[in-house]
Amino acid sequence: MNGLEELDDDFIKITMLLSPEEANRVSEAFNHDFDGNLVDVPSGFGAIDFIQKGVHT
Repeated sequence: MNGLEELDDDFIKITMLLSPEEANRVSEAFNHDFDGNLVDVPSGFGAIDFIQKGVHT
């Protein structure tokens, strides 16, 4: 596999695992710099889920 575009699946979320300090920094930067159809949702212990807007309730 050379990239995600080769998968014939619908993605619901992507999770990034970081140290808690890095997770806070990445989350703040993502919310500040990215204006798209994704939002980040901290899920604890350094994990951040990136999901489509409107999916998280």
